[in-house]
Amino acid sequence: MKGRERDMALKGRAAGFTLIELLIAMVMTLIIGGAIVSMLIGGETMFKVQPEVSDMQQNGRAALDMIMRDVASAGSGVPPTMQVFTRADTDGTLLDGMGPMAPSGQNTDELEILYDDSGLGALTICGIPGVSSTNIRLASASTPIVENQLVTIIMADGSWTVRQVTNKGVMSSDDCGNGSETTQSCTTQCQGHEGRDHEQLTFNSGGPAGDYNPTGNSRICQPSPSGLGTDPGAGCSPEYLVMNDIIRYRIQLIDGVPYLQRRSLMEGNEWRSVARGIEDLQVEYRASAAGSSLLDSPVLVARNADNTLNWGTLTTEVQVSLSARSEMPNVKGAVHPVDVNGDPVTNAPARLRATFVSHAAPRATLYAATQAPASATVWE
Repeated sequence: MKGRERDMALKGRAAGFTLIELLIAMVMTLIIGGAIVSMLIGGETMFKVQPEVSDMQQNGRAALDMIMRDVASAGSGVPPTMQVFTRADTDGTLLDGMGPMAPSGQNTDELEILYDDSGLGALTICGIPGVSSTNIRLASASTPIVENQLVTIIMADGSWTVRQVTNKGVMSSDDCGNGSETTQSCTTQCQGHEGRDHEQLTFNSGGPAGDYNPTGNSRICQPSPSGLGTDPGAGCSPEYLVMNDIIRYRIQLIDGVPYLQRRSLMEGNEWRSVARGIEDLQVEYRASAAGSSLLDSPVLVARNADNTLNWGTLTTEVQVSLSARSEMPNVKGAVHPVDVNGDPVTNAPARLRATFVSHAAPRATLYAATQAPASATVWE
């Protein structure tokens, strides 16, 4: 009996697994399979997210680096009296908040910077025949300026305007190069520079020059038709001429995608997209005359009652903030933008987002500070 029972037990065991063993095997299979699937899904998610993160970081940092290089060069080669950060366009519209609305509900800023990298520096304007004239006279007898070149005329109050040279000539110390004028009238217009030749530049309107040279009266003192520059106003008094570049940045939506765009006067004055996915640009300025706070717009460069430069109105620091976003929405780690109060804007798509902030002191201010009298307050 005992042998027969033993044989039957062995046959029962060889017949298959018990129900408990099957359940245990199924649970283990599910656990292991779930872990593998989870790992594969996580890998696929990271595969999608990492390129988005990389592109966003690269675009944001490259865009900010480009802007800060231009900010650091602001004012190079131009007199300190010039407003090297544009406060408002010729129609009075402030650059602060001029751009499209960012997802935060705050309008983006535009930034315009002036600097001269030609190495020529500021040329002294010794006079103009009259405010309705199309000519100016330089204290120098010869400059590398050529016809059709764009130049900037700087007024004594720091305002400026852009013109295109249509003709260039030399007015000799004897007859000023114009038979209809006397030597006396020429030297009167160029007081302090008598007895020498003067280069005369003409800014006629019409043709391509019409984009920059106005018509009618007060041609030298009118704003440029191009919209570049500030309004010289009633106090128009041309003081310097420079061959500077004018750089401008803005945010522009193209097919619903935000781009950072850059425009350079010396590169054709056309807008070019330089970074994709930059959805906000905010610029703030500091000047000692306004205290320690950052301002939404630059302080106007001013003169004191004795006509000396008010050194405290020079821009000593510029802070630039850029917000970049990913191209793909609703990926892992995506967030909604926040408004000025810090609350999430839930009606905007959730994307990966990052903010980049940098500060810089304009090179021109650093140099000007070395020329300021000991009593002047340049830095707060």
